[in-house]
Amino acid sequence: MQNQAVGDITWEIHAARLLAGKIAAHITIARPGSGNAETSLESGFSGKRVSLSDLKADFQPDPAMLQALQSNMHGVVHLDLKHVELDNDALLDLQGHIDARDLSQTGGTPGSLGSYAVDFPGGSHPPQGRLRDLGGPMAVEGEVTLKGPRSVEVSGLVAARESADPSLVSQLRILGTPDAQGRRPFSLEYTF
Repeated sequence: MQNQAVGDITWEIHAARLLAGKIAAHITIARPGSGNAETSLESGFSGKRVSLSDLKADFQPDPAMLQALQSNMHGVVHLDLKHVELDNDALLDLQGHIDARDLSQTGGTPGSLGSYAVDFPGGSHPPQGRLRDLGGPMAVEGEVTLKGPRSVEVSGLVAARESADPSLVSQLRILGTPDAQGRRPFSLEYTF
C-alpha cells in the first residue's frame, strides 16, 4: 500500500488528552468516487499502540490498495467497528461488523458472487469473526481469522444454491465431495 493516495483527510485534535500524555483525534477520510471513512483515534506519543473507536467506512474494493484482491472484483464494503486495538501494526482486538455486498467478478468467469457479513465479537487473540452469507448464489458459513499484521485466513463450508450459475457450481466441485447437506469445506489464506 506504499505510495497510494488515500483521499482527503481531515482531523480534529482533542487537546485536553495531551495533558494525559495521549494524542486523540477524530479523523475523516473522503475518497471521491470510491469511499469514505471516519473514526476516533487515541495513541500514546510513541504511536506504537493505537486505539480506534466507532470506525465507520464505506468503500469499493481497490486492488491497488489491497493486493490480495483480483482486479476483476467489484462490490461495496461497509465497516461498522466499535473497537480496534493495534500495537506496532499487530491487530490485538477487533469488535464490530463488516459487510461485503453485491460482489461480482468480470473477466474469465463473470457473474454475481453474492453478499457476505463478518461479525467480530472482540476479546479473541488473534481476532476471529463469524462469516455468513447475506444471500446470493452461495450459502456460506465459517470463520475469519486475522492471523498477523497483513494475513487473514477464511475457512468454512460453502454450497451452491439453485440460482447459482453452472460455471460457479463447477468451480465449487474442486473443493471435494459435499456433505449430506451439499456443503463443501474450504480454506483460503491471504497476505496483503
